Amino acid sequence: MGSPVDPCNPYPSWLRLFTVIGLIVSGLMMVGFPGGPLLTSGVERPAVQQRSPDYELSLNGQGQPENAAEQKELSLIWLPLVHTKPALAGDLGLLLKQREQIVLTPQPEENSPPPTEETSPPPAEETSPQPAEETSPPPAEETSPPPAEETSPPPAEETSPPPAEETSPLPAEETSPLPAEETSPLPTVESSPPPPSKPNPPPAELAFDGVVRQVQVPILMYHYVSVPPPNADIYRLDLSVTPDRFATHLLALSSTGYTTISLYDLLAHLTQGTPLPQKPVILSFDDGYRDNYENAFPLLQEFGMTATFFVVTDYINEGLSAYLTWEMAREMQAAGMHIESHARTHVDLRNRKDSFLIWQALGSVETIESELGMRPRFITYPSGHYDANTIRIFKDLDFWAGLTTIQGATHSSDDLFQLKRVRVPGTTTGKILLQLLAKNW
Repeated sequence: MGSPVDPCNPYPSWLRLFTVIGLIVSGLMMVGFPGGPLLTSGVERPAVQQRSPDYELSLNGQGQPENAAEQKELSLIWLPLVHTKPALAGDLGLLLKQREQIVLTPQPEENSPPPTEETSPPPAEETSPQPAEETSPPPAEETSPPPAEETSPPPAEETSPPPAEETSPLPAEETSPLPAEETSPLPTVESSPPPPSKPNPPPAELAFDGVVRQVQVPILMYHYVSVPPPNADIYRLDLSVTPDRFATHLLALSSTGYTTISLYDLLAHLTQGTPLPQKPVILSFDDGYRDNYENAFPLLQEFGMTATFFVVTDYINEGLSAYLTWEMAREMQAAGMHIESHARTHVDLRNRKDSFLIWQALGSVETIESELGMRPRFITYPSGHYDANTIRIFKDLDFWAGLTTIQGATHSSDDLFQLKRVRVPGTTTGKILLQLLAKNW
């Protein structure tokens, strides 16, 4: 018979020995050797010294504790070893203690050293993972530490940087650009037309280099810029362009790249070859009606354009209410507009004696020069009526050119007293105006 069975321990000794050996072997396979890496499911886990001090880090490096079943299994291995293999049980117990420490949140002791140790030795390795790891967990940690961090640093961070960033740029951007945009552009929009007043003083003499030149520059011909009265006849209706329609004309010109120039610019090109803008155009107004000042002049200033106004001097001297005053003419000239002669009275200049033509020419010249301080050099023949003798008299009296009512836009340096123009009837839309300007005539 075999040995008697112990009633307190019915299992034979050899079976208990095999059980202990099996537990030791399974524990070694799962735990590994002391000081070596822990292996679970074939995944190598980082050592305790490599855990991040910024947030919770477990053995698998993902901020989550290991499987609870595995923890329990290690505990079951450790308990029997306490009685059979104290040394091995001590190593395993130390390991379990380390596992508990790894799952815990970082201690305040490790917060200070890691930054100094991790920034200097491995900056390249820790720069990439930390930004990705610090983006998700921080919210969990910023809930508890913030009171400690915001109590001491904020006075230094909120008092020094914010006032420098919020008080200096904001007032600098809101106080400087706003007044600069409201005070400089607005006045400049109104004071931008005056630059054309610089070429107002024309040269004392017309210089001609002897080269015959031709150029196509449309000279638009306007009369009234107002709504015609209810009892207006066919002529008044045809010569009247409403202010709204005139605004569409200026908008069409500016949006398609046209640049207004003066008659002095045109003559400088024809007589001396002075270059002109790519798409030049000249605006002219006959008769000197008061609505030119009241309606056309403000729109010209708004669009930054210039024009030439031909006045009947005796009508202004007589103070007729339908025509400009000299005060209005001075204001327009100061803003860059040009005031030229439409003769002394609005009469037909054909088949006239020389004395009558001289009286018409010199009378208007002396009056304009006396009122505005500038000698006019251009004449628009009243109603477009003139003849060869008319041209001879005005040319002898030092006029430089004459404008007709002949339709066209091509001018020649050898025919300056028959400059062509483009009539603008009251029915002309912005689209039709651009079609007239595009014609080759």
